[in-house]
Amino acid sequence: MCSSDLYSCRQLSGALLVITTILAWSLSTAYAAPIDQARRTYLAGDYDEAMRLMTPLAAQDEPEAQFLLGLMYLNGRGVAPDPAEGLRLHRLVAEKGYAQAQYSVGLIYARGRGVPRDDDEAAKWFRLAAEQGDALAQFDLGIMHTNGRGVPADDVQAYLWIALAVQGSPPGQRREAFERNRDVVREHLSPAQFAEAERLLAAWKPKQGPRFGTAP
Repeated sequence: MCSSDLYSCRQLSGALLVITTILAWSLSTAYAAPIDQARRTYLAGDYDEAMRLMTPLAAQDEPEAQFLLGLMYLNGRGVAPDPAEGLRLHRLVAEKGYAQAQYSVGLIYARGRGVPRDDDEAAKWFRLAAEQGDALAQFDLGIMHTNGRGVPADDVQAYLWIALAVQGSPPGQRREAFERNRDVVREHLSPAQFAEAERLLAAWKPKQGPRFGTAP
């Protein structure tokens, strides 16, 4: 289940965070040119040079640099793997309101990667990202509602968040997987529950948060 508009392809059940693609962000911050160069270097696979370029930008509180540097520590690219440092960097960005970092922090806690597994903490960060429209966070929050991990077991909420993930995903394998899970949850809803879920779905609006390349 891979995103076409996010940095990473990430599943609650498994794989490492990996870069797949990057949004065409505007470059309006004070560090726009340096972060643009650092991002291109990262995508070219020159991780040693990317580390050299990212580190001072991250120290100057540049959120995209902190996020990318965190991924490098999580994945051991250009540096020895250090999940604790990756989490620290991503939490800095998540606390500024960036949905991608919020999802990453939630995923780290959901898997217990470098920290004790904490479903409550995972659900908190998934929800923050999901409320901004992050489809992967919406899906994982919905799955947590199906089994009561970190949130109450609630099929209406599970259907809502998984259906939102479907709506927010382009055609492809990821969306098809989300649709299958949505339909499984639908089978457990009474007519009244389904009507309530559809009402919530129609009324839902994403919260606005900062994006990389713009001021927080």
